[in-house]
Amino acid sequence: FGDVIRDTKVRYEDNGQDYAFARRIDSGDYGKAHDLSIHLATAGHDNAGDIRALMAQNTGTRELLVILPNDHSLLDEAKTYEQTKAYIQKKTSSSLSDSKQQIVHARSSQNSTRRSQLVEHARDQLLTAEFVINGSKAEISGSDPRSRVTKAFQELIRYVYPNLRMLKAQYKEAMIPQILEEENDLISEAMSEAEQEVLTLLQRKKISGNHAVTADVLKHFRHGNYGWPDVEGPCNTLGERGLCPDTGGV
Repeated sequence: FGDVIRDTKVRYEDNGQDYAFARRIDSGDYGKAHDLSIHLATAGHDNAGDIRALMAQNTGTRELLVILPNDHSLLDEAKTYEQTKAYIQKKTSSSLSDSKQQIVHARSSQNSTRRSQLVEHARDQLLTAEFVINGSKAEISGSDPRSRVTKAFQELIRYVYPNLRMLKAQYKEAMIPQILEEENDLISEAMSEAEQEVLTLLQRKKISGNHAVTADVLKHFRHGNYGWPDVEGPCNTLGERGLCPDTGGV
């Protein structure tokens, strides 16, 4: 994650927004949870080598499954690296004799080389890995593993957030004062699909006797099938009577 994929967010090309994603390895979580995630299935996975089982487990999830080659050499080298690293940390001491310090230094140098080789090995595995979204293989090309992951996330975002298509403009926070200051005919303007979604939510809350708290509205449209950036909610709320600019007829 740190040396090859590197990113913890991905920019969605259709709206220019960044989406954070969780990281998982062999069904174990690595870091914070998010709506989206990338899941690396290595040779150490319980279902390693059984692509059908791995794809079946991925069905209906909100994660990008990356099936690495069923090759234990990467894991074996990683284990050796960590064991050597622990040995060096334990043995490093000014009280060691010169000969032992030379041995520790040599081990440290070898381990630095091993780490560089591990990174290259991981890059190679990601270049040949299978990408799976909702139980189906995604054909993702590219000569760089990081760009392959970015491309695959574009497909995952479209699958997870189908209601992103409702947004016909890219909103910025700076638009809010502009929206408030514009003078429009609040009765004759038709609402966009996105504005109708916001209005429907507010009406539901009113009917049920719940207050429409801004934070709750933002959370509703941030998750689920929407994935709307937080600025979209206020823009569409303010624009539900025709106030939002550049929305294709609204």
